[in-house]
Amino acid sequence: MLKRIGKFLGNSYRVPWEPQAGVVADLDFVNRQYYWGGMRRTEGEFDTFTGAVFGSGATAGLTGAGTAADHNITLAWSKLNISAPFVVAVVFRPALINGTQQFLVNLEAAATPSQNRTSLVIATTNVSRHLTIVGNVSQAQQSSSGALTVDTNYCQATLIQTDLFRNSLNGATAGTEDTGGALPTYSLIRFLENVSNTSPFTGAVRRVLFSQQVGGAEISQVDLNMLSGTWASL
Repeated sequence: MLKRIGKFLGNSYRVPWEPQAGVVADLDFVNRQYYWGGMRRTEGEFDTFTGAVFGSGATAGLTGAGTAADHNITLAWSKLNISAPFVVAVVFRPALINGTQQFLVNLEAAATPSQNRTSLVIATTNVSRHLTIVGNVSQAQQSSSGALTVDTNYCQATLIQTDLFRNSLNGATAGTEDTGGALPTYSLIRFLENVSNTSPFTGAVRRVLFSQQVGGAEISQVDLNMLSGTWASL
């Protein structure tokens, strides 16, 4: 009898989902579990959540069509109750690398968001890139050293702070620290596409995380690399 009970429990029990330790927001598109504001959340609590398609297995996560702007997945910045300095990280698995810019996550201002934003993208040079622009003027741009490859899991983690930007990819520094640059006044987080709901990412966004150091200190490059290396396996 005990053996049968043990077998039953072993086959049916699942470890309850929990957000990553120390994060302000954890958007897990693989398990479709979400956390912000100190609480578990649902897809109905996003500001918009239309056109979402979820992959499975190796391609699990929120997937982009790659051909049409039919997604509208957004979350109000105010819901995170976070301010700079903070870290934004995206765990993703590209299915297409072809010299076109693909948007993973956009942090947008309310006014003229195309000219006032922080974006994590796959650049036209096929590298992972962070860029922040204010008033259509580049404030910071940092890229990985080598081209990405398809069917590989990556985590890009970026420290965002006025006059201090650091970037990391899968445990390695991705671009030179930038110590000069302003920030937009963030209003909205957009997933998979740019502000016009075009240039979609082809692949799977597995997870998006936001974290903030206790006391508001900036995270070091060493610790940022540790985060991106650890979270790449999520």
